[in-house]
Amino acid sequence: MDYIDPIEPLFTRTLFKKTAYFNHPTCFVFYFFKITFMQINVSEYTSPNVSGNMKSKLLNFLLIVTSLLGYLEWGGDNHIFLFKAEAEILSKLFTDPLSVLHPFTLLPLAGQIILLITLFQKKPGIYFTYLSIAGLGLLFVFMFAIGLITTNFKILLSTFPFIFVAVLMIRHQRKLKQGETNKM
Repeated sequence: MDYIDPIEPLFTRTLFKKTAYFNHPTCFVFYFFKITFMQINVSEYTSPNVSGNMKSKLLNFLLIVTSLLGYLEWGGDNHIFLFKAEAEILSKLFTDPLSVLHPFTLLPLAGQIILLITLFQKKPGIYFTYLSIAGLGLLFVFMFAIGLITTNFKILLSTFPFIFVAVLMIRHQRKLKQGETNKM
């Protein structure tokens, strides 16, 4: 009698598409092992539009989070993280709107609001994403330049996460657009 591996059916393509095999927790571990260590293309098992949309939403979420991590220092002992500054701006926006009326406060805030809107869209809009990256990027490129000129490494290093995620997002959007043109 031949030996039959009980795990082998989990690694066949036809059984991977059935959800009944993922009811047991160990099946997920084997699925993860196969994708991770055997370099299986995940797009064989998922729809490319779904994974592309989810990656876009994840990158948009990371853009929001990394935009809150910026750090500013100025004259004397003044310093603030952007999430704290944004909380102050939002509180003053309704009480004294003229005090927050400046392009470096309104454009990044509008960019974050637009990114937040894209999280709730079925397919995140490319133009909304680019517009929000431009609004937030204006502030972060300016902060990056200030960090370089003043050799303030705290400011400089606080801009890297946003710039990195923004570059990843632009590359992802171009790849999605290139994939759509190849299908036609």
